[in-house]
Amino acid sequence: NSIIMAIQINGNGTITGISVGGLPNGIVDTDMLADGAATAVKRGAGSPLQVVQSSNDLGSVSGITSTSFATSSSLPYVNITPIKANSLYRLEGKLYGAFNGNTQPVLGFCVSTDNGSSWTYNLQSKGTTQYSHGNGAYNYGEWMTWDDMPEFIVHWSTLYISSFAAGTSNIRFGICYRNIYHSSNQNAFTLSNTEDTMGSLLVTEIAT
Repeated sequence: NSIIMAIQINGNGTITGISVGGLPNGIVDTDMLADGAATAVKRGAGSPLQVVQSSNDLGSVSGITSTSFATSSSLPYVNITPIKANSLYRLEGKLYGAFNGNTQPVLGFCVSTDNGSSWTYNLQSKGTTQYSHGNGAYNYGEWMTWDDMPEFIVHWSTLYISSFAAGTSNIRFGICYRNIYHSSNQNAFTLSNTEDTMGSLLVTEIAT
């Protein structure tokens, strides 16, 4: 025999005897929710959880000739504490660049789990890091150009699927860069400068 507990209205204003899921549909609606009651932690897949923009938008890096990916704290970066586990991150970068002569700038995104001491470079295609031509992947970046283009303003983005736990500290997203060497076409390039300091990095955490 099952025991049915009656609903009881207590003298202190509380109600007992309502089981989980005991309220019929339509009882709790938007008007009954206080502003801000649906916190980021409670939001479902596809919901934006937080948006953080870089605060060091005026940096620059000059004389880039290396063919290996690198980053610099002189360029925009974002420190972020994940609200939920395994979130999707939309990364949006914007930089000004300049160079003299033929060169091949490559730009991408990178992430650090130790506040910028070490990095995983070239984040692409929803979290994959691609390095080798041999397996059909590529080692360019989210944006690149060929040959002579003295000045450029570029905006690029990607989606990155993380494995971060909620509340993880020391997460930093940054911008990474490299040059492409083609024997006679090797010239340095610069990202941002004192005339066009317009770089930025925008990071949006999205619930999965």
